[in-house]
Amino acid sequence: MQTLDKLGPGVSVVVPVYNSGAGLPELVERIVRELEGRGDYEIIAVNDGSRDDSLAVLLKLASRYPRLRVIDLAKNAGQENAILAGFSILRYGYVVCMDDDLQHDPADIPRMLDVLIEKDLDIVFARFVQSGNAP
Repeated sequence: MQTLDKLGPGVSVVVPVYNSGAGLPELVERIVRELEGRGDYEIIAVNDGSRDDSLAVLLKLASRYPRLRVIDLAKNAGQENAILAGFSILRYGYVVCMDDDLQHDPADIPRMLDVLIEKDLDIVFARFVQSGNAP
């Protein structure tokens, strides 16, 4: 694996995928919409042994979106291993990890990158804002 200092200045979005075929088109479209025109980027989707049509959906999407790269793991290895598999083929030095179910809003990607770059930080985390009766 390359060290981050040898990677390009764009953004790599790593998404571990497990049994989420139905939602993948919306996820990829929203990521592309947020990053298009902001410089170089790639989406690395790692199919983690899905038992649904996730792999077929990803391959179809990759034919439409050339910045989408697909890794297919031979068996379910877990979210962390899927993320590490994505890290093994990174092209760019800024890395965003997000879930495949749209719990993480792709609209947050540019905001997080802006803070990271503006403040010259090494890492930025997002946290969910609780609503309702939560303290």
